[in-house]
Amino acid sequence: MKILCGTSGIELWNEDTEDNIQFNIIQIQQCSLDNFSLQLLLLLNKEDEFSFYILNIPSFERAAVVSVGKDPVLLQLGNEADSITYLEPEYDEVGNIIRFKLKCVVDGLPETRLAKLLNKHKYDEAEEFCIMFNLDVNEVLKSKSKHLCDLLNPWQTLNGNSMILNFNSISKHIEELFLTMDRLDDHEFVTTICINAPMIDIQSTCHLLTYAKKRLAMTIQ
Repeated sequence: MKILCGTSGIELWNEDTEDNIQFNIIQIQQCSLDNFSLQLLLLLNKEDEFSFYILNIPSFERAAVVSVGKDPVLLQLGNEADSITYLEPEYDEVGNIIRFKLKCVVDGLPETRLAKLLNKHKYDEAEEFCIMFNLDVNEVLKSKSKHLCDLLNPWQTLNGNSMILNFNSISKHIEELFLTMDRLDDHEFVTTICINAPMIDIQSTCHLLTYAKKRLAMTIQ
């Protein structure tokens, strides 16, 4: 089974198999605007052996493979769902369906769960999760800082339309950005993001560069 680029025809992914594989695909992780990435769930049927095949895009890396029972039915609960949910039929001796079992596939690693929370921009929930599982909160703060810079980027687009912010939203996002960066100990990261982030106006740009200068001075103390 091969996946080719629709524009260039270049082979992007190739899975060696001698059998014809039937599969259905749903998107289980929404596309990130600042760093294009998404996650697809493939339901593969190979000689009546069913499995869920989770694929990261654009790297086409295999995230996980989970074997499931015969004829599972995927339930599309939207991008906010925290687990893969499906119905698994149970058959009697003659092959008639007698009942359905509702099953879920959840992440076993806290780091994977945290990555999904960050991808969905659930930063408050992500911070609580880090404290609960003793993970690095700085990863949440860095992701939140990048997201706020994207919201303040005048060239940022969403679904093909220019993102328009009112003055109240701009002030709120700028205030939240500085509060978030104040909590970060990584001066180099903060300095870099301040220098590279396009702002909505000259005043905000000067404010950000002044803050970058202050944080840069801390790195040489």
